[in-house]
Amino acid sequence: MRHLRFVLLELYLQAIKVFPNLQHYAATAVMGAASTPAVGYRLKSRRIEAVFRRAGRRNDPALLERIRADLRAPALRQSRRVETVLGTVGTGLLRILEAMRDTVEGLERALTAELAQHPLAPIHSHPVSVPCL
Repeated sequence: MRHLRFVLLELYLQAIKVFPNLQHYAATAVMGAASTPAVGYRLKSRRIEAVFRRAGRRNDPALLERIRADLRAPALRQSRRVETVLGTVGTGLLRILEAMRDTVEGLERALTAELAQHPLAPIHSHPVSVPCL
C-alpha cells in the first residue's frame, strides 16, 4: 500500500485527493480504469459508473461527477513517458493489492466453512449473554 501511495504521489496527486482510502474496492477499481492522469482526464461518467457497479458500489450521480471533475482538475504532470511508466507500475501494484485482497477473502470463506464443521461449532455460534453489573 505504501508503494502504491508513493507512486501516486509522484504520478497522480488528483487520485490521492479523490481516493484518500486506497483500500476501498471502488478506489482501486477506478484507479485501475484511470491508470494515468491522461487516462483519468478522458474517463467518462458512464465508465466510472460501470466500474462502481462492478465494485459493488451504488450509483450516486453527484459522487460520480465529483470524481470525474477531480480527475480532470489541473495539476502538475510528468512527461508522457514518465506517466506511462509510473502508470504501469501503479497498475501492477493495484493488481497485487487486488490479488492479496481476493486471497484473504478466499481464506476467510474457507476458514468459515471449516469452522462450521467443527464439533463445537453449535456451542460457539451463539452469542453469549453477559448480564450488566
